[in-house]
Amino acid sequence: MDEEKNINISKLSPYKTILIVEDEDPIRWALKESLKKEGFNVLEAKNGQEGLDLALKNHPDMILLDLVLPKIFGIDVVKRIRADGGEWGKNALIVILTSLNADGIPNEAKELGVENYFVKGDWKLEEVVGWIKNKLEF
Repeated sequence: MDEEKNINISKLSPYKTILIVEDEDPIRWALKESLKKEGFNVLEAKNGQEGLDLALKNHPDMILLDLVLPKIFGIDVVKRIRADGGEWGKNALIVILTSLNADGIPNEAKELGVENYFVKGDWKLEEVVGWIKNKLEF
């Protein structure tokens, strides 16, 4: 019975699951709607704590993570996923969404295995969705 509470959503569906952790409603909504239209399962969180909880519970195939978030900053979410997520957490595919330029991405994120990022304002939604589909071989 307790096992039912810890069901991994990505194991229930043949579709890839993406978690969007973004406090800006328009960005989160646009990403969610575009990814759902492409057939992805989408989870969403408005702050770092919600994002961390959803990530550790559901083990999504990809996490789109803002760095500047309420409750827990994005880099701290990455640290906790890497530390507390077991084998999945060590290798979780995390993509940074940020308003910072490339030089502003913390070296700490790179050291934690976060290689991919999108600078807000520098990308088109269709490009991001296409990149995600390619990255997840969807």
